[in-house]
Amino acid sequence: MSVRNNEYITYSLLTHRYTLTEEFMQKYYGISLMSVLDSTGDIQPETLAQRWLNQISLTLYQFIYKYADNKKVTEYKLANESEWIDCLQEAMGQLAYSVLLLNINIGLLNDGTQDRTIVRQNVVPVQVEDILRNGGLLYRGVFVFDYTLLVNRGITY
Repeated sequence: MSVRNNEYITYSLLTHRYTLTEEFMQKYYGISLMSVLDSTGDIQPETLAQRWLNQISLTLYQFIYKYADNKKVTEYKLANESEWIDCLQEAMGQLAYSVLLLNINIGLLNDGTQDRTIVRQNVVPVQVEDILRNGGLLYRGVFVFDYTLLVNRGITY
């Protein structure tokens, strides 16, 4: 068990999150993010796609952590367990695709006209939630876990 960094997904020791790469979206969804994201007025258009994918990651992780009994244990498992990483990658890809398909800005979901509770409940599409649930990432129980593994946080994961 170790973190995965390849051409499709990268892990940040700083944020403790995986983020998809532009190459993933191109290969699995046939989408060139630089051609579909609006960079008009962006001060750094060359980083827009990666910043957008970071928002997808942040949104999905926040959704998963709502279900976690122990955030640190869930964070460790998300970082290191191959099956969880596979599921996370699939869910992030589907969330990114859904956001593009619906043409919504996930950073501006609450424009003041909607109740915050309704917005939070609809952060991820049903198919993304199903991917996470089927992969065990929305488990609400307690894991049997060796807590000494958490001492390497920020070093190995």
